[in-house]
Amino acid sequence: MSGYQKLDDDDAVKHRSGQIGRTTILGKNKKRSNSGHRWPITLMEVQLLRPHQSAPGPTKVGRWGKLSDSELLEVDFLSKDPSSLPNVLLEIPQTEALPEVEFAYDTSQTIGVKVRCVHCRYENHNRGFVLQFENGDRVLVGGTCGKKRYGADFQTLERDFEAARQRASYLKRRNQTLAHAATFRSALEQLPLHPAFVSYKKTKREFSRSVTALARALHDLPSDGQLYLPTKVRDFEAENRRYERWERQMGSLTKTEMATLQRGGKHLPPRGHIFRDSEEPHWKVKGIDFFQSTHSPDGELSSISQRAGSALANLAQMQNPKTFELRQFFQAMNDLLNVIERQTLRLNEMSSALEAANVAKIVEWAQKRLDKSYSFDGLVIRHTSDGAVAEFRVPNTIGFPDYSFVSDFRDQMNEVRNDGVRS
Repeated sequence: MSGYQKLDDDDAVKHRSGQIGRTTILGKNKKRSNSGHRWPITLMEVQLLRPHQSAPGPTKVGRWGKLSDSELLEVDFLSKDPSSLPNVLLEIPQTEALPEVEFAYDTSQTIGVKVRCVHCRYENHNRGFVLQFENGDRVLVGGTCGKKRYGADFQTLERDFEAARQRASYLKRRNQTLAHAATFRSALEQLPLHPAFVSYKKTKREFSRSVTALARALHDLPSDGQLYLPTKVRDFEAENRRYERWERQMGSLTKTEMATLQRGGKHLPPRGHIFRDSEEPHWKVKGIDFFQSTHSPDGELSSISQRAGSALANLAQMQNPKTFELRQFFQAMNDLLNVIERQTLRLNEMSSALEAANVAKIVEWAQKRLDKSYSFDGLVIRHTSDGAVAEFRVPNTIGFPDYSFVSDFRDQMNEVRNDGVRS
């Protein structure tokens, strides 16, 4: 307890009056039990630090900071049933030594019952920590109680424990990732060679070449793929303005002028509807990405394959990687896996785009917007220009590639099996 001086009750009064410096939750705080007897909470001793004293220096490196990576991989971090561990005390031990966090536990996920907190002295929590002293004695402390009673010291213990636990998790994930990397890379290299990707690229090229004007018009649509057709809508505002002009004209006439109009039947208000040009929604194009994308999915996948291969090679070559480096790798690799899935699913865009009902609506729109000579018979789009007929034939459906290896690799990479659990 170097750097601290225990003060008596009079000093405590002086502290409350501002004559003595701050408190730190490290010393003795005697509390009465229900029976009236005092019982010590040695880890909770209240110490008052005099103003002229300096704060204690850096604490020694705890157990978790001393373990190597190979040792961390063998450590148990979780306890299924902490109450069943040996040497679990029901009372605070008579020692001033600060314990280490040995295990974490969440009995709501294991045995399903609450366990006893050594400070609260009854079964009141599911989540907490097993604290172990140098002599092997253990106590169970709920997370909330630990923070409340031990303050910064408990937060330090918890932080060191969680840092070690997180690093061990990343190390295990690294080993699992490298164990399955070769299989994943091989499957990824083969994915863009599937006939469905070849068909996508070929179909898109033929569509642009055969019906160029239509392909350009679809490419230039808003990204929502909404098609509009011209229409006429009644212009009520224009009709109101016409009526108001008539009223003003009638109001400015003399009796003689009005009588003249009445004899000719021209005094009545104007009739007839006024229409204006407008547009109405016609169809929202399905699979708009197929018509608007400039890069084919197979090309994107080939690029991603190279990036993934480089990342996995770097992971294998890392010597004593920092925890943050491992975290960055897994974040980046998970992002790549998401992109692989999105690029593969772009094949569905082609299927949706070339559905007969979708193509029929597109051609109907093209007839009114571009050229009346467009036609579609359910299989072929035709366009006549200067006597020449251009045709685009909708291709037959090709089977979708199996890309389940992506989710398999994600599970293998992210799942930590038996994450340091002790019964």
